[in-house]
Amino acid sequence: MCLFFFGFAYCVWLFIQLIVANVDVVQAYLRPQMAIDPKVIRFKLPMDNPVATTFLANSITLTPGTVTINVTKDNVFEIHALTKGAAEAHRKRRYAKTCGAAL
Repeated sequence: MCLFFFGFAYCVWLFIQLIVANVDVVQAYLRPQMAIDPKVIRFKLPMDNPVATTFLANSITLTPGTVTINVTKDNVFEIHALTKGAAEAHRKRRYAKTCGAAL
């Protein structure tokens, strides 16, 4: 039952992130100066669950404006972000707590 709850909470969290990312990409596209500023960011997560790592990498790729480029064996994620807002959001998120609890 607990696993179901955390899985459901993860799906709700991901759905909210998808909406926020969609709004960010649409705003960047519709601005007259085209606020597209691609960046590659890297961060390390202390997760030892390969399923959680895979879910997180796929979830990042699902969100508009971001693509997971690589995940190393040491759990260093390399992400391409289309906008500055997307890059900053990925730097500030607490993925380990969210993904680790869900899986």
